[in-house]
Amino acid sequence: MLPADSDLVIVATSPDFDDSARAVRDALLGSRYKVVFIVASAARVPSWVDTNADKVLLRRSLRGLLAFHRAKWVVITHGLYSELPKTSRQFFINLWHGMPVKKIGAMVGEQIPHTDIVVAANSQYRGIMSEALDVKPEQVLVAPHPRIDTMLNVSQEGRKQHFGNKWVFLWLPTFRDRKGGKGRRDGTSGQPVFHQIGRFRKFHECLRELNAVCVIKPHPLDDISAVSTSLPEAVQFWTDQDLDDRSLSLYQLIGLSDALITDVSSVYFEYQQLDRPIFCFFPDFEAYESGRGFVRPFRTLIDDPILRTEQELIDQIKASFQGRVRSDARPAEHKSERSALARQVLQKCGMEIQ
Repeated sequence: MLPADSDLVIVATSPDFDDSARAVRDALLGSRYKVVFIVASAARVPSWVDTNADKVLLRRSLRGLLAFHRAKWVVITHGLYSELPKTSRQFFINLWHGMPVKKIGAMVGEQIPHTDIVVAANSQYRGIMSEALDVKPEQVLVAPHPRIDTMLNVSQEGRKQHFGNKWVFLWLPTFRDRKGGKGRRDGTSGQPVFHQIGRFRKFHECLRELNAVCVIKPHPLDDISAVSTSLPEAVQFWTDQDLDDRSLSLYQLIGLSDALITDVSSVYFEYQQLDRPIFCFFPDFEAYESGRGFVRPFRTLIDDPILRTEQELIDQIKASFQGRVRSDARPAEHKSERSALARQVLQKCGMEIQ
């Protein structure tokens, strides 16, 4: 039996070192707890990780496995070593990776990660997360997701550096089909509609007229090899590497944007806190509904109109932005100490931090 360490905290997120991981690590700074990141790859370790204080271990390594078995606290967004039995001394804090619109977990026969507490955004999602992760309702903690702090508190100083004085429309499609075409396909073909962005000539012209840029950030597992490389300057694909190159995280980019385009991405609910336009662009809505399906009837979750065509998307964008003037001055919607939300969640789970 390996000796237990009640002060050891494993943090495992997907992607590695995402905004959730940083929020948890920042909340634990100055406490007695020691952080170990267990990652799929250590090829890109961000600058905010203190390699003198924080350990980074590979998921597929003996050291990673040993640290996991010694730790009392395990903070996850997807799962970690779910195929192994959970020990009684371990406590799994499941932040999940957003409130789902599409069916997940037990609803679609997926493997359920070990979970002692899972975070839900509101009382409606308490029941949804309980069902999806096969846990009791009392194991669902209603609390804001820790990464929201990053989105709401991002400094606007970098806007001109990255986008000049343009409107920024951020397109965040939900994950449809993993690279290589293996696994379940969701919707008409499994391919996200953004694969056809090169044909959206009217959309390109709309961006030009509004002095806007559309940044498309696919899911890390999405295959974008089929996307046209001859796109107008106003349409940009950003990968995780592109974010790193600009010293931005995903939720910092979200906080910098002026509007969101998405289908069933869970970021929909978090973006509502910014009180900025959301365009629900969902051309294959009916096919998706009859295939993957939703955790609850779609209209009980999403308030915005479903846009099925390029023209409907353009009409909604113009109705929101035509005649408006780009301004860097924005009201401070949210002011709090960095990582305050993560600290609240960890405290409610029993961790002793100030």
